[in-house]
Amino acid sequence: ELLAAQLTPGMQEPLEEKVSSLSQVDDIRELASDALQLLSIEEHGLVDQLLRLRSLLQQLTQKSILWQESSDQVQALSCELEDLYRTLEQLFENVESDPQALQEAEDRLQLLYQLQKKHQKNSVEDLIELQAQLEQELQLTANFDQHLTQLDQKIQELETRLRQQADLLRQARLKIIPDFEQQIHQLLTWMGMENARFNVSLENTNSFGTY
Repeated sequence: ELLAAQLTPGMQEPLEEKVSSLSQVDDIRELASDALQLLSIEEHGLVDQLLRLRSLLQQLTQKSILWQESSDQVQALSCELEDLYRTLEQLFENVESDPQALQEAEDRLQLLYQLQKKHQKNSVEDLIELQAQLEQELQLTANFDQHLTQLDQKIQELETRLRQQADLLRQARLKIIPDFEQQIHQLLTWMGMENARFNVSLENTNSFGTY
């Protein structure tokens, strides 16, 4: 389910905004139309009123330089208002009803909500983190047999090396036993026990140890 959702960071907020906009197209168009009309209505619109004010201040400036700053301010306001009108007009033209796009966005957003509820997560980013965790666990499970085989091979290699080292140690001990027995016999003779006998015996074991 997580893979099928094609989760990407930051995808939820744009979807919510899209659903909100598409589900309120009629209200948005009505409000935008009123705003445009307020700006552009003939003679009484804000654009026309500001143009008249700009003309009056320009005439005043011609008569007294004291009006220059106010005229410049109105000039700037007039440019900003014209830019605002063009922006609103462009936004209004792009507002269209699209039931199919709305349905797709609602379905996708609903899927995100369901996944968050199911996995007790608060965001898409948390779901992405969960997905990565599950993928890692799945990969470990899928490779479990191979991992066990590799461990068995490693154990066998270590046992082979241990047996080789144990054999070398045994050979070294066998080599030194006669001399060791002779030294002990000499010591016993010196102690007055010349009839005593001391023998060293090595026995193999099936396990490894430190002795």
